[in-house]
Amino acid sequence: MARKAEDVYRDALALDEEEHQRLLKMLNATPYGGFATSELEQYWAGESERRMDELERGDVKPIPLEEVLREARARLSRS
Repeated sequence: MARKAEDVYRDALALDEEEHQRLLKMLNATPYGGFATSELEQYWAGESERRMDELERGDVKPIPLEEVLREARARLSRS
């Protein structure tokens, strides 16, 4: 019988750091794997450029970290 993803996840959380990293590399190498490191770097480079462009054009405004944290804490306390 196949194991449920939640059970596998729980077991993965119990791994030590070295085995956890090894598991991540193994999963990344499967057909179902996530992004390769170079793909992630490329994605975030593009995303950061897009966000900087939005800021420079004035399409969005920066929000101070303190405000973001205050709002996040307020939302978490309501849930």
